[in-house]
Amino acid sequence: MTDEILNEIRELRDEMTALSDKLASLRYSDFKNLCTEYMRPVIADEGRRVFENDRRDAESSSVCELRSSCTTTLKTIVDRSAKEFENGNFEEASRILSDAKDLVCCNSESCQDKECSRKTVEMLHKIDSVQNTYFRIMNMMGTSAGLPVQTAIFTEEEVETYLAPLSNAKRIGIMRSLTGGPKNLSGLCREFDMPTGHITFHLNALRDSGYVIKDTKTKLYSLTTKGSVALNELNFLVQKLKGVIG
Repeated sequence: MTDEILNEIRELRDEMTALSDKLASLRYSDFKNLCTEYMRPVIADEGRRVFENDRRDAESSSVCELRSSCTTTLKTIVDRSAKEFENGNFEEASRILSDAKDLVCCNSESCQDKECSRKTVEMLHKIDSVQNTYFRIMNMMGTSAGLPVQTAIFTEEEVETYLAPLSNAKRIGIMRSLTGGPKNLSGLCREFDMPTGHITFHLNALRDSGYVIKDTKTKLYSLTTKGSVALNELNFLVQKLKGVIG
């Protein structure tokens, strides 16, 4: 009789353990679904915020007579992309951003300000990167099933332009060093134990790419916002390729 009771208790315990595991799994699944549901509008709004800030900067410094009408057109396009993203139509959201790039490419006859075009294309890249944040989070949460591979809105030449300056270990080291604050040339030479000419060569490459800026008065070198974004994106990319994430 005692053995029968013990067996029943063991069976009951096993059933309760299995039920507990199932409930925990369901709770986590519900949590992921809630994140999926509520994160999309938040990220879509962040894309709109990027547009408002970056486009305002590009328009204020532009000499193009069409800048106001261009801003209106771009706002409509970005809003369309954001709405598609909110509704879960990720490929369509990315396609809309890709098409927007064609409107502001520097070889367009209607474009009168190449610098404005460059800033606007960079802004579209940034919005696309914001949207891609959603997929990174979902991948890390284990909810990547059914998520499409995003269509990149860049050309092979642009990949080379943005990444070539970052393909040198010394330059990455310099950028990391500048995250701690502005530094002068002699300080960087001492830190990396390199001749002035070598450090200057790397700094010029980073300056030409917009990752580092030099204050003409203080002679100090600083990491730009673009440089900070590049470092963060490189960190994620390297971890992804090493298999640390996903």
